[in-house]
Amino acid sequence: MSKALQNVAFQDDGLIQYKAEVMLRIFEKDVMPLIGGRAKAMIVTTSRVAGLRYFQIIKEKLKRVARTTRRFMPFRFRPSETNAAISEHAVNELKDVS
Repeated sequence: MSKALQNVAFQDDGLIQYKAEVMLRIFEKDVMPLIGGRAKAMIVTTSRVAGLRYFQIIKEKLKRVARTTRRFMPFRFRPSETNAAISEHAVNELKDVS
């Protein structure tokens, strides 16, 4: 039961929203200025679904403040809710090179 509640809590949109805001503030204040403004960060999540939500929320927040920061989320999975394939090309708006 404890593990199930923990998983639900880690995927809560409100909690992810708050944590994403804190992560962005810390990154902009303490990390981004390092190594000539070329510093990077990685967010590790408890699941791919949570990772996708962090990515979407951070991407939206960066759009609102007109940041040119490049974002990339590497993964491929099928969420059990929709069973629709989600790929890094689609999420990162990458063009297929064929």
